Amino acid sequence: MSQTKLTTSSPGDAGEREADRIADALTNTTETANHLRHPGITNVTGVLQRTIGDGHDLTSPRFSLLVDLEAAFDDETVIRKGSSGRGVQAIQQALYDLGYPLPAAGADGDFGNETEAAVKAFQRDHPPLVDDGKVGEKTMAALDARFGTPVLPIAAARSAPWTETCVRSVLCPWSPHTIDVLKTRITLKSFDSISWADERWDGAAWVLDPFPGGGFNTGTEIGVLNSSCEEMSETLYHEVLHAEQPTTHGTTRARESYAYRIGEEFSIAMGLGGRPPLRTTDPRGRQFADPAKVEAFVAATYPGVPTGAPGDEIIGKAVAPGHVRVRRPDGSIYTRPAAVGEKVPGPMTTVAEVTHPTAGWTCP
Repeated sequence: MSQTKLTTSSPGDAGEREADRIADALTNTTETANHLRHPGITNVTGVLQRTIGDGHDLTSPRFSLLVDLEAAFDDETVIRKGSSGRGVQAIQQALYDLGYPLPAAGADGDFGNETEAAVKAFQRDHPPLVDDGKVGEKTMAALDARFGTPVLPIAAARSAPWTETCVRSVLCPWSPHTIDVLKTRITLKSFDSISWADERWDGAAWVLDPFPGGGFNTGTEIGVLNSSCEEMSETLYHEVLHAEQPTTHGTTRARESYAYRIGEEFSIAMGLGGRPPLRTTDPRGRQFADPAKVEAFVAATYPGVPTGAPGDEIIGKAVAPGHVRVRRPDGSIYTRPAAVGEKVPGPMTTVAEVTHPTAGWTCP
């Protein structure tokens, strides 16, 4: 069950801007248009490149200011198998939100066979794109057009108690897949209170460390804390990510870090409140979910996350006082002394359960 909670130039001149663009591009791995092995850079013979801000830029908040995607849109590079980075993650998340499956790795930022298949499916659904599995100028343009600037309900509606209509108005434009999952295979329940009686080792004894939850997911059932329309939209997005959790995520650390990171990317691009402490702003002014901040938050908040050994999972207290049972990635279990601050999961308590029929949840 998942719980939620170098040349010298004057500042700003064209030479500096071009140098900054090239430096930024070096952080992304792409296929260049002339097939040279210089990540994200083309026309190294001296032909001036288009740049961000030239009037031919991506407009969707999902993709704008991501250098490799802007380069693809300008027909300067091709994003393809072997590419990696935040731009690839943005493409993957967009495809997932449209219902193109990424069951093994999800939006991990690495363009592999699974992503190639999803891109091909998108291309086939959007003729006259050629289904070559690569994201060049035309495919990037189609993705950008599909995810226009979101039109959200007014602030007063978003802060009011949630309703199905309001939640659908937030999620449908950019993530019809979330609504489809809720409609077709999830029993949705809401509560006025959700909490877990977790315990934390303080070095001498196990002490109660209650976890006030925002939601949970069992794979077929999602429970959510009654909240505002905006908060509920973000919670449901997060919990459906868990319901669709990539199969490679075997620990609480991996599962929750993924859901918080991808959920926060959705909130940022949509203009939702999200969790600002998990964000960082890059040199181009684009916010993103910082993996290090997300992992630190998960490690500090969730039970089952061990000190060190990122592939291990604490599954409960051992018989010996002050010891925990730990599962390794290979499935074997061992016992060791608990480290100070480590937590074990406790039983869940809920108040005022209401089941919400979702069969009628649809997107325009």
